[in-house]
Amino acid sequence: MLIKLLGLIDLGVALMIALAELGVPIGRIYIFLMLAHAIKATLFIKDVLSLVDLVIVLYTFVFLFWSNPIISLIIIIFLTLKGIYSFV
Repeated sequence: MLIKLLGLIDLGVALMIALAELGVPIGRIYIFLMLAHAIKATLFIKDVLSLVDLVIVLYTFVFLFWSNPIISLIIIIFLTLKGIYSFV
């Protein structure tokens, strides 16, 4: 059950980045999901994918000021696959 919840966080962050890239104002949900993703990444810090999650958290913070569509697309695909895999 916990793995599915963590997968929902990944899917939420992927959706959040996709919507922000399209210019949809997302506001508080952006900050909430970014913090939840940061907490998830720091809880499992010894895992290699959690280090990638920390880089993604840094990108989501920098995303407020600067965004790159190619990097965003790579992160969206990665988080979507990771989130779907947690449901299998």
